[in-house]
Amino acid sequence: MGKDTMTAALVGGLLAVAAPAAAQDLHPLPAHPDGLEWPTEAGPTCGDAPDALAPLGEEAMASTRGDALGESRAVVVVHGGRIVAEAYGDGFGPDTKLISWSMAKSITSALVGRAMQLGLIESVDDVMPTPFADGDPRGDRTWADWLTMTDGLDNMEIAATSLSESDAAQSLFGKGRKDVAAYAVEALDVAHPPGEHWNYSTLGLTLVGRAAGLALDPDESAPADDFDRVLFDPIGADIQPEFDAAGNFLGGALAWASAHDDAEF
Repeated sequence: MGKDTMTAALVGGLLAVAAPAAAQDLHPLPAHPDGLEWPTEAGPTCGDAPDALAPLGEEAMASTRGDALGESRAVVVVHGGRIVAEAYGDGFGPDTKLISWSMAKSITSALVGRAMQLGLIESVDDVMPTPFADGDPRGDRTWADWLTMTDGLDNMEIAATSLSESDAAQSLFGKGRKDVAAYAVEALDVAHPPGEHWNYSTLGLTLVGRAAGLALDPDESAPADDFDRVLFDPIGADIQPEFDAAGNFLGGALAWASAHDDAEF
């Protein structure tokens, strides 16, 4: 998260970013408890905020920093199935669509999970479809390798000293912006065996988003509609995924949502 927007309804982070995990080691989350007011398709309601939270929201909105982290635009606190506090910067409100940055990675992970529930992806231990040609060793990585950022390719992001060095910046806003898949083929080389080395990769999760979109919509006719059908509509969240000109879902960084919708997700 970060850059020039913080949507504050934190999605909880990428699936198992610290280390790879085989499918048999994963455990389902507990069922949604009965009696919680939210998430529902009716939309959220705000309860009485604890007195201690009000000044924290005001402080967050007043703490605009003049550095690279930018400014706070929305804070939403959910507890016990209810929104108990929220605050917004000037010009922003509950319905304002805000850029997700890396919270999109969790949405991408959830789309993979839904595709598995629907039988469209059999296992995260299967090789993930990529734009790499048949026989290209870069295309031998599994869904788990890509999801846990242990694909072993030489993506440059955390260590980049400038935007021109950053594969995330180049794939989203630079020379790869029109076709992120083609950019990945050009830019990424093998650096490590798959599953052994962790390297934060917005570009890698964008390739996961591309593959999830193809699993849900093999004809690539209306992937955004499929995202609504399988994930966003059932939880009552109005989330707008962004695609490049070639139709690739930019699932590493660009899913637009209000703070309410992010919190609902």
